[in-house]
Amino acid sequence: MIRNIVFDVGSVLMQVRPAEAMTDLGFDKDKAETTIKATLGNPVWRELDRGIMQKEDVFAALKKGLAPEIQAGIDFFFEKAVWNFVKPFPYTRNWLASLKERGYKIFLLSNYPAWLWTVNEKNAFNFLDLIDGKVVSGFEQLIKPDPAIYQLLLSRYSLSAPECVFLDDMAENVIGARKEGINAIQFESFEQANGQLEEILKAQPAK
Repeated sequence: MIRNIVFDVGSVLMQVRPAEAMTDLGFDKDKAETTIKATLGNPVWRELDRGIMQKEDVFAALKKGLAPEIQAGIDFFFEKAVWNFVKPFPYTRNWLASLKERGYKIFLLSNYPAWLWTVNEKNAFNFLDLIDGKVVSGFEQLIKPDPAIYQLLLSRYSLSAPECVFLDDMAENVIGARKEGINAIQFESFEQANGQLEEILKAQPAK
């Protein structure tokens, strides 16, 4: 029996559009794409999600050894574009609301910097009133797919793993959830993920 639906945020509930956020502010398109490869494509970016290093130290590490114009692009991204680089998908709120109306509890389990979450929950997230609980990596200093972050969600909200379905766009995070006994779906598109979710809910209906 499924009682709880757990969602990742980035690329599942929110569009992640960093280069577009830069060009929306007048930044050159090619330079924006190069900048994003040097930031989100750098393993150091995960330290923002982990929340242990000071964000200023992460920014400095991202810029280390890069050409001055790329460093300038990174500065532009973090000073201006980062505040608007996510926005809800058109389906997001209706999807969560329909699940709530059917009696399912909704939780979030996301790798997300704490400082950026604090900003985005005010200027971008349109669904927080539908959420029954959340675990955000930057606040917990744990990141998926560390088993501890899944167990934290389960323990904090007294959830039973077999009664949960988790949706995430990253294969490693889906595998991590399954290792903890949680039903999990790798999100590729709304149509695909919702179809798979409905198959699970039909096979294990809530009573």
